[in-house]
Amino acid sequence: MKRSGHRKMRVLSLFDGIGTGKVVLDELGLDVDVYYASEINPDAMLVANFHHHPVQLGDVWQLSKRKLEELCPIDLVLAGPPCYDLSIANISGKGFNGTGILVWRFISVLKSIETICKGTNHVFWLMENTGSMLNKYISQEFGMEPVVWDTKYFSGQRRTRNFWGNIPGMYNTAKFHKQLEKERKNLDSALISNCNRNALVSHTPGITLCSNSLTVTSGVKNTLVSMNREPDHIWVQELERLFGLPAHYTDVGQLTHEGRRRLIGKAWSVPVIKHLLAPLKNYFKVKDT
Repeated sequence: MKRSGHRKMRVLSLFDGIGTGKVVLDELGLDVDVYYASEINPDAMLVANFHHHPVQLGDVWQLSKRKLEELCPIDLVLAGPPCYDLSIANISGKGFNGTGILVWRFISVLKSIETICKGTNHVFWLMENTGSMLNKYISQEFGMEPVVWDTKYFSGQRRTRNFWGNIPGMYNTAKFHKQLEKERKNLDSALISNCNRNALVSHTPGITLCSNSLTVTSGVKNTLVSMNREPDHIWVQELERLFGLPAHYTDVGQLTHEGRRRLIGKAWSVPVIKHLLAPLKNYFKVKDT
């Protein structure tokens, strides 16, 4: 249903990956005027370009103040900076001396956009990072603690993530956790039917770009899925389902199964982001249905 008086949305997605943000906005029915994407991974860009035709801006470090002035007004800034060096599970992580510095780059870009757009339009924003990170300094910079959302409420995967932002209602977790608990899905719901495939656990651990995240370790390595009662890997199509992506979304060009798994492991969980961004339908134009 069309909301009269609302205008189309202008979006900047930093560390855009395979365009998960655009998938979410499309599923919400939001009418996007332009979707700018900053990404440098050629495989991720291949997938995003195939499906969405974003305006690719290249390296986030190349987004000068002058360039940002050309892009504005921007209504929504999305970001999921690489979390490898920030995770406490990574004992060799370099923290903010490694890829973690990209968090500060996001903050710098966001502040510049807010300054440029001041007095003309409100800037909504959302930043995601791993739930296992030390976030003290980031929270101090934002002036707020993160809210934690787990994909277990939306899919057959357990994957906690920290979110900072100013999307209305995003910090109201208690109300929705109780509601979503009744609708929780398990791993079986993501498996391809009619192939005698069965989940050996209710939920997978948090799936990342590391292949070990596709197993459960308890003394010995165990698989998560069986087929014809024999241990088997989770198929790429099933990973796409776990992340809420459209079928065969990453089946683009000559990407290998392993390449597709790595791209998916770095992506956002579509149903989580969809839940968080849904209130924006009250502020921007929704496509005619």
